[in-house]
Amino acid sequence: MPGSMTHLQLARLVRPAGSALFFLGTVAPDAVRGWHEKDASHFRDLTDRMPALSALARETAGDFAEGALLHFYLDWRWDTTYLRAYQQRAGNGWFASYREEIAQAGSWAFHRASWAAEIWAAMEDVPLRDYGVTRGAAAEEVRAFLERNHRWHRENCIGPSGAFPPEMTEAFLARTAVEYVLWREAAAE
Repeated sequence: MPGSMTHLQLARLVRPAGSALFFLGTVAPDAVRGWHEKDASHFRDLTDRMPALSALARETAGDFAEGALLHFYLDWRWDTTYLRAYQQRAGNGWFASYREEIAQAGSWAFHRASWAAEIWAAMEDVPLRDYGVTRGAAAEEVRAFLERNHRWHRENCIGPSGAFPPEMTEAFLARTAVEYVLWREAAAE
């Protein structure tokens, strides 16, 4: 479960000229409130997420849905590598320090990516009627999540993260972008 900026960084690698609806889809799944609901909507309640991700990929059509699929794929890759390792290092009570680390990573990325402000503004310009379906969150909840996070990124310039430094995150995202494109092509067959 990386932060919104990490999702957008991957989306830019996969589709550099993606639509605002695609980018919106990459952050929308995190508008789901409540960890039980989010675990279910993100397939974290399954022992093996890949069958569910593959089934979702076969049903995915349209920019918003494609962005959401990319979100779930990144969460799966991140959770099984960086999150798991962080949990083991930090032990009990890992969540608060983890959230601080990904906040630092996201803020750092937002204030250094020349494209970030433009993409956030473009996502906010998408009319609610154009939103795709976000399992567990209404379009209004997605909009509120988007506006709240955009404001937070604008108002906070912190980081970088010591646990997830930019070089490490960027290398991970570059690998994940290639993996996603190959997986997505195979899933479509």
